[in-house]
Amino acid sequence: MLLVGLHVGGWSRAVLRLEGVGTTLWRGLGPLRKAVMPIDSTAKSLAAGALWGWIPCGLVYGMLPLAMASGDAGQGALVMAAFGLGTAPTLVVAGLAAARLSGWRRDPRVRQVAGAMLVALACVGFARVPGLAEALRAVC
Repeated sequence: MLLVGLHVGGWSRAVLRLEGVGTTLWRGLGPLRKAVMPIDSTAKSLAAGALWGWIPCGLVYGMLPLAMASGDAGQGALVMAAFGLGTAPTLVVAGLAAARLSGWRRDPRVRQVAGAMLVALACVGFARVPGLAEALRAVC
């Protein structure tokens, strides 16, 4: 989330490098994608859903560290499931709104405010990671 906020605000392009890694992985999955198309069975549907998880997405990559810091695999899976369920309605609304607000999206001031909000949200998330403050104090 921090990298996405910095990117949206125009302060860093680091998230693009991360998405580049995902893009490379996605291209490598091309033969598997072709094998599940057309989706005409339950098995192909499940396989396509599993492949869908490899689509490059900075927001997903931003949530993975939170899932990893959650304590165990089950908790991490719950974090990612909650993220997926929580973002679905927002993505639908955002897609509809994006067409109407495309002029605002290009305004650097709007992007900086949105980026600052995402950075602040990431900082709140960091503050909630169990033991992070103590670990940072020990290092610093």
